[in-house]
Amino acid sequence: MDTIIDLPIMPDIRKCYGWSKNDTTRLSFPHVTENDPIISMISLKMSVITREEATNVFTEIIQSNPHIFIKYWKKQDRLLYYLTPPDGACGYYALVQAHQRITHGNTINLNTYSGRQIAADILSNIAKDNTLSSADGIVNMQYAIDWIRRKTQIPTEFLVEHYQLTGEDYYAFSKHIENSLFGQPAFHSRVYSLCMPDDIHHSEWLSLFSTSSNLIGETSFSMKDIYKISSNTQFVQLAGSHFWLFPILQSETQNCKEAFDILAISIWDTLHYIETPKIIYPTNNQITSFQNNKENIQIQYPKLLSQNKKNDPTKQNITAGIFIIYLFILYTYLLVLHNIIDIIKYILF
Repeated sequence: MDTIIDLPIMPDIRKCYGWSKNDTTRLSFPHVTENDPIISMISLKMSVITREEATNVFTEIIQSNPHIFIKYWKKQDRLLYYLTPPDGACGYYALVQAHQRITHGNTINLNTYSGRQIAADILSNIAKDNTLSSADGIVNMQYAIDWIRRKTQIPTEFLVEHYQLTGEDYYAFSKHIENSLFGQPAFHSRVYSLCMPDDIHHSEWLSLFSTSSNLIGETSFSMKDIYKISSNTQFVQLAGSHFWLFPILQSETQNCKEAFDILAISIWDTLHYIETPKIIYPTNNQITSFQNNKENIQIQYPKLLSQNKKNDPTKQNITAGIFIIYLFILYTYLLVLHNIIDIIKYILF
């Protein structure tokens, strides 16, 4: 008869995460179950060493087990937010700016007519060379190119929602560019998603959704992949239905190393009952739904939901017409008032 060996009950390390010294990069485990064999293996090995050995031992564990995957997080950075004007075409603009920055080392002023013509030319070349996007994606891009070419400077002019770029098509169109996309989970799936303890509304921390070298939808990566991704910081972010570029990050590989080291220390501390910050997991009911959907977290596409009414050309025209009528009435009122003042002056003086 086989002997059953009871393993010691270990503190739960699934919620541990590490952070860089400047706290712009964080690394964590992906969503896993409490009895996950990889977590159990890491717990056993990390529980019998000293705290000083934690970083080296943890590095050896994940380097020798390439099937151990880590979730890569970046803090939202709004420095370059308006390089991609928020008019519904921001996904296409992000493609243009990423391409321009890689090939020429600069960006384009998309608030000018000439800048938009350059952007349309770049997008035309991307569409021509692309074989990965869906047929709808190609049609939508062609519509967007025509729209960008004729766009005026009217602030209320938005690209119709149907033709805006989706996360999947962004990934397909950017395959020829060394580029990584970090994004929020879709609004409807945030309740099932991991979140940082200081960001319960998923507004600040973005997780890596796709890179030019991975299959779309992968949400965690090996240590080797993370270091490779961090060495080429052509990063794009998608948050609040808007695509825009990260600044060029000069020390991202070092940020990742620091975050791996802190993750190791956090694991050791947790195993030795020392308090550390923890990722927030969904509740039990949410976890059940989450597992049934196999962690099918899709990033929020750039649909300007708050702009749906503005996307309707008919409603735009009606709004413009009402505004013109209002200006005419105001002008007439001021003209009459001016004439009355002149009459009073004539009578009195």
